[in-house]
Formats: sequence, C-alpha cells, structure tokens
Amino acid sequence: MSRILVIGATGRQGGGVVDAALKNGHEVSAFVRSADQNTASLAGRGVDIVEGDLDDPESIVVAAQSVDSMFAVTTPFAGLEKEIEHGKNLVAAAQEADVKHLVFSSVAAAGEATRIGHFDTKWVTEELIRSTGIPATVIAPVFFMDNYVFPWNLADMSKGVIRQAVDPDVPLQMVDSTDIGRAVVSSIENGLIRKRIEIVGDRLTGPELADVLSRAAGREISFQRQPGSELDAMGGDWRRMYEWFNEGGFSVDSSELHSQLPDVAFRTADQWAADQDWDQLLS
Repeated sequence: MSRILVIGATGRQGGGVVDAALKNGHEVSAFVRSADQNTASLAGRGVDIVEGDLDDPESIVVAAQSVDSMFAVTTPFAGLEKEIEHGKNLVAAAQEADVKHLVFSSVAAAGEATRIGHFDTKWVTEELIRSTGIPATVIAPVFFMDNYVFPWNLADMSKGVIRQAVDPDVPLQMVDSTDIGRAVVSSIENGLIRKRIEIVGDRLTGPELADVLSRAAGREISFQRQPGSELDAMGGDWRRMYEWFNEGGFSVDSSELHSQLPDVAFRTADQWAADQDWDQLLS
C-alpha cells in the first residue's frame, strides 16, 4: 500500500480521507498547523503528524517529500484571496516535491458562471493544476449533508424546524463528506490521473429533507423557507450561493459518477442521518 499525505486531516473532508485510507491499509501522514487533542487522536490510530502551514510552502514541500500521493483542500474562511494563495502554495509544493498523484478537493460547478466567490477560487487552483501538468485528480463535491449539524441548524431542529434559503419545491444535491474520503482513496488506488469527478449522494427538496431528519431524530421536524436576507451576516458570497441553488444549482450526473467510481457506494441522506447521534446533537 502507499503513503498518503492528508492536508486538512482534522477537518470533515480530510478526516474522511484519513478514515478511508486507513481502512484500506494505507499509511497516512497528517499535515497540521500544530499538535492538539485532535492530532493526538490521529496519532493514536497510527497516523504520522507533520506540522506545517499553508502560508509556508517549504513546510508543504518537506511534508510531501516521502509520500506517494497527496490530498489537499482549501477553504475561503480566511478570505478569498488567501484561499487562492494557499492553492498556489499547494501546487508549487507538489511540483517541487515531485508528488506522483495530487488529489484536490474543489466544488461541483466550479468554472461555471455561478458568481459564487468560493467556487471561483477553487477553479483558479484547478486551472493552475492543469497548466502545470501535475499528475492530479479533482474531486468536486456538491453541498455537504454535514452542514445540517452546524450549531445554527441544530438550534432550529431542537425547536422542530429545519430552515434553509431554498424554495420548498427546489431540490438540492448533497453528499456525505465521508464519501469524499472514499472517492479520494478510490481515485488514488485506481490511478485516475487527470480526471475531474463531481460527486453526489442524494437530491432532496426541503420538505423531503425534513422528513428524513424527522425519521432519524425520532421527532417531528418541519421545513421552513429561510429569508435570504438572514445570510447577509455571513457575507454576500453565501447569499449568492443560495440564490444560485434556487436558480437550479448543482446538476451532477449520478450515472456518470458511478461509471467513474464504481467501487464507491455514495450514501443517501437517510443513510447519513441514521448514523448521527441525534439525542446528543439536539440535547
């Protein structure tokens, strides 16, 4: 088996990659800013901990020197320009370390005219990867099911509602973030170089989602259409994303996905919800 460097190993996506890699017998190195309780848990599972920072390209090069492949994800939470800078640092480090297979997590519909800033930033990194010729795979997920266990959503659900700024008759494609890990490891094991793979697990309207959550949580949860204006506090990028959802949003072809990754069984929202400890989450 191979050694995989996971950048973002303590996050949802990176954590999914770690889980899938260890399950399949791979060795894992976790690239983290500093050792803490989360990294201690990873070390206890046999993961090598490597300290570094996406602002420090040389630290990425050092971490990538002795691995067979590398998974990387960037986030917009430090700002869109910073996300682009981190993408450039990752690509430059992968080149310098001569990484044999880079897997970059982007977003489905990046490169389309969405006018969503944190989609566009990931497309910049995708374009850079392609221009350099690095052996790479792009995994492009849709909306995360895991977003529904964010604190503000749990606060609503504890009151018997799930609120999102999508019209009740508009379906939204979504994916379990653990399936990102399975897709990444599958692409590495099967050598899917120079592929862009958009991934999806389910497609639900708000009322259908409420039914799923009601069954899993064992309590009545109804859907409410959240006013888009409430998203302004998170920045215009987020409101624009939900506006785009209402315009049609993601349109990943699940049959094409299954032909690309036939060994990955992408989970439905029912399956994801059944695995959550709702008594604990909603207490």
